[in-house]
Amino acid sequence: MLYSDGPTRVAFYLRVSTARQAQYDVSLPDQQRECEIYCILRKYEIAEIFIEQGASATNDRRPEFRRMIAAATQSPRPFEVIAVHSFSRFFRDHFELEYYVRKLERNGVKLVSVTQEIGDDPMHVMMRQVITLFDEYQSKENSKHVSRALRENARQGFWCGSTPPFGYRVVEVERRGDQIKKKLVIDDRCEHFVRLVYRLALSGPDGRKPFGLKRIANYLHERGHRTPSGALWATGQLHRMLTRRTYIGEHPYAQRAKDGSLNPRSEVVVVAVPAIISPEDFEAVQSLLRSRRFNIQPNTLGPSPMLKGFIYCSECGARLGVKNAERGRYRYYTCSRRGRYGPAGCSGVSMRLEALEGKIKNYLTKRLLVPERLVKLFRPITDSQRRIFEDAQMELHSLQQVELRSGERLKAVYDANENGRVKLGEATIAHQLEELTEIHARHRAVADDARRKLKRLAKTVVPPQIIERATGEARTSIKLGTPALKRMLRTSFERIEVSSRQIRLIGSKPRLLQAVIQAGHEDDTDDADWQSMRANDEDRYVMSIRLE
Repeated sequence: MLYSDGPTRVAFYLRVSTARQAQYDVSLPDQQRECEIYCILRKYEIAEIFIEQGASATNDRRPEFRRMIAAATQSPRPFEVIAVHSFSRFFRDHFELEYYVRKLERNGVKLVSVTQEIGDDPMHVMMRQVITLFDEYQSKENSKHVSRALRENARQGFWCGSTPPFGYRVVEVERRGDQIKKKLVIDDRCEHFVRLVYRLALSGPDGRKPFGLKRIANYLHERGHRTPSGALWATGQLHRMLTRRTYIGEHPYAQRAKDGSLNPRSEVVVVAVPAIISPEDFEAVQSLLRSRRFNIQPNTLGPSPMLKGFIYCSECGARLGVKNAERGRYRYYTCSRRGRYGPAGCSGVSMRLEALEGKIKNYLTKRLLVPERLVKLFRPITDSQRRIFEDAQMELHSLQQVELRSGERLKAVYDANENGRVKLGEATIAHQLEELTEIHARHRAVADDARRKLKRLAKTVVPPQIIERATGEARTSIKLGTPALKRMLRTSFERIEVSSRQIRLIGSKPRLLQAVIQAGHEDDTDDADWQSMRANDEDRYVMSIRLE
């Protein structure tokens, strides 16, 4: 049953599988019209319309779908029903559909199909599952037939779509009924660039010494070469160009599956295309690339980097990645943009991993984790949190009073029945009892939520003596390379920026307080409501560590 104070609110989810269908097809308008008729007949209110223009229903990687689910699981919910033309518009995967149906039901939102109307009893639930299984089977059968047709198209030497490799373009070669057959041909505007990259990899610009990927990228940048989109050439793009067999006339089709894994060789179709590079030069380049690889034995590089993922270059804003040197003997945090594009991309910093992490750890233990300093730093936060806790107490008291009154009204009906003044069998009394029961259950649920919230808030009201004790515990527990230090860094700081002159630690006071309390092993704070500490501009900080 759907409970709402006003008319039932409905959200439409409309979907087609490809962008071409969205542009030329009439499916989306028809889906919307059917959903609108469904609402008009039942006097439902249309709350929102989500339109997915070109996305498969075999997974949930759909922007509008995710936006709709996020809205439907909010509290309070913005609508009570999600209407689709058919269940296949929502999902073509039996397991995923049932998962999301249950997720929506937990928040009181129902999924309905306007062309496949079924009820809520077990028999109709089974019917929905059978319909979904047939939709999933049909989707897989269609995929199988399309893949088979595309492979045959590739065997005949035709292009099956997607962006052609750099150095080639697609031209129409013949028509078969309504179908246009295309093939790859060499793009004269880009052919010389591909040959230049291979020549640099083989012997350099002067024919003396081969260039590595970074030197090739830097050479191209200095001479103004850019990608078709106007960006700098990255080392990854150059590596793909130097290892792509298309340039020797062998273009592999269906090399990878939809999930990115490699298909068996028996399923890969090699399409003959015009060659730009000779097989001898191609194999020579592969030998050079293989000779520059080095193998690192597992577990020989020490602990995993603690700052990877939230440490950034101050010069360009790119993340710092971890680079191995001397065949893995040394590790450095270095600008990822510089690593991809060379010096032309960024003149960013490169610093020994142990040195950078050691400086941050020393700053924490010697300068930041000082009890007197943190008590003073956190005083505005703890005072604000105490006021939030007191407001929550008052709110809970009010909700408990409402719960008590609704319970007394329900009890009065039962008492009247025992005293013979009313009979529960009468239609009017039965309806009143159902309404009162529902109201009391709703008030009790709201009060229970408030009680749980108050319990979590209580753990975030931290007195000064707890901060002092937790600070001392945190100083002794965090050591270089330990999980305790890694957890504290990731909780305390939103990002860390590094330049050649300084390290900047950026975060907020509520997050730092949470990290100190948790690192100090203070009581049971795992379920504390730290999100209630909303950080404003005054609560943000930037701490600087100067580099000599």
